[in-house]
Amino acid sequence: MDLDAVFHDAPAGAKLLGVIGHPLGHTLSPAMHMAAIKRLGLNAVYAKIEVKPDEWDDFLRQAKALPLHGFNVTLPYKEAIAKEARCRDASAYLGSVNTVLNNDGAWEGWSTDGPGFVKDIARCGIDLRDNRIVLLGAGGAARALLFTISFAALNPRKVTLFDTSLPKTQALIDDLKAVWKNPGVPADHKKGVFDVESAGDQERLKEAVRGCDVLINATPAGLKPSDTPAIDFSWLHKNLTVYDLIYHRETELMRAARDIGARAFDGLGMLVSQGALSFEKWFRTVPPADVMLAAAKAGLQNKS
Repeated sequence: MDLDAVFHDAPAGAKLLGVIGHPLGHTLSPAMHMAAIKRLGLNAVYAKIEVKPDEWDDFLRQAKALPLHGFNVTLPYKEAIAKEARCRDASAYLGSVNTVLNNDGAWEGWSTDGPGFVKDIARCGIDLRDNRIVLLGAGGAARALLFTISFAALNPRKVTLFDTSLPKTQALIDDLKAVWKNPGVPADHKKGVFDVESAGDQERLKEAVRGCDVLINATPAGLKPSDTPAIDFSWLHKNLTVYDLIYHRETELMRAARDIGARAFDGLGMLVSQGALSFEKWFRTVPPADVMLAAAKAGLQNKS
């Protein structure tokens, strides 16, 4: 990985930004952000920055030396980058960051995933209030969503988590409950308290999915057609709403849900909403969300 090579043709004085992660073949972020940058006439470049696990330390060094003005963070680095940046707002409790700004040499981090999720489920007509939720995953994205469900007081009846790593799932639940009990946490960050548990094993997960109202996939399962599904699709039911954070393709989970008459939504709206919030942090201006959405959709068509 060579950041100088990534930005070798950037205009003089341009602010350098990008998205870091691995793999990044599916990302729409460069097209989306460059469309907004061009519409607003900003001197900036936003690029895809593939960082393999053994390149992480080298990326940190190069990003500070270049320097990058800011960047988005996706799988698998959202938690790792939180250790490198001064966490702002809810990200201080999340331990997960997807947006970084270089503020005079100091990195500041936010998680815009949660607010982007809240905005998009409202657009989709998904109301979590008094509903039973199954959240698949316990990584950075799942962490952002779980804490946001609490911080935004979305008031579900119950949230059941499942991840292939039971200790990771339980640690996430324990972290949330610790925030609820911490007297030093502002009241508006713990106003939404709900029943939360780990599914634990496949049998309990099956029971939870069959009895839930909303199923949220925050795992990588579905990034590729060959991926092993996160759940058995026979557990789905027609009264279910599925929200899959994967946005570049109709996943097998979404297709299975729609085939039985259930509602299913992808994460494209969330991607645009969280991206617009990131853009505001970097440029201190509200980007044209319609332009970003159009660019994202065009990027999807080009990839197909």
